[in-house]
Amino acid sequence: MKPILLAIFSLYFFNQSFAQSAYPIEGKWKPEGFSNTLYILASGKQYTYYCVNQNCDSLFNTYEAADGNHLPNPHDYTFINSTLVIDLNFGNFLNSPIQFDCDGNIALFQSNGSQWIRLNTNLNDCTSSGLTTEANTEPIIYPNPAQEQINISFDSPSKGQISLLDLSGKVVLVEQIHGKELALDLASFHAGIYMLVIETDLFSFERKIVLVK
Repeated sequence: MKPILLAIFSLYFFNQSFAQSAYPIEGKWKPEGFSNTLYILASGKQYTYYCVNQNCDSLFNTYEAADGNHLPNPHDYTFINSTLVIDLNFGNFLNSPIQFDCDGNIALFQSNGSQWIRLNTNLNDCTSSGLTTEANTEPIIYPNPAQEQINISFDSPSKGQISLLDLSGKVVLVEQIHGKELALDLASFHAGIYMLVIETDLFSFERKIVLVK
């Protein structure tokens, strides 16, 4: 009986070892082309941080998961069979197999070609790199200051969501992204400063919006 149980447990752990990636997805990541953005993945949550300083890496090194410096409402994620699934809320999901390079310091998303780089990684030390030569570009947001409407233009069709937050951090508007162009109707909002947060399957982005009346 004992040899049979030992064989069953051995087979179980053997299969489990192949069900997971050789490298963990937990840790601090910067999306390629967006040096002011940091993702921390820990305990099934993705926390998003932004930086407006010139030396963002120094600031990012001081951040820890769930330390309060992140954007509100972190996303749930799973990483099973080398596939990362992040719940972006409102029915939107990032779902992609992950291929690691550079000893686990580069994560290539096979579904859309985007890439994450672990914080403090020196790419010159990598013997190989899956990095593409073309970086993601920031969306175009205009006019700013705005009166009744702002327009958002992406360089390629995107899917995700846009949130507008007031200065207290309260989410006052949420719109879904489907395509390359989006217009936000702000006619009913009071004049002031708002924070526009854009989250897509390729990147996250933050911009202050000034509304005048």
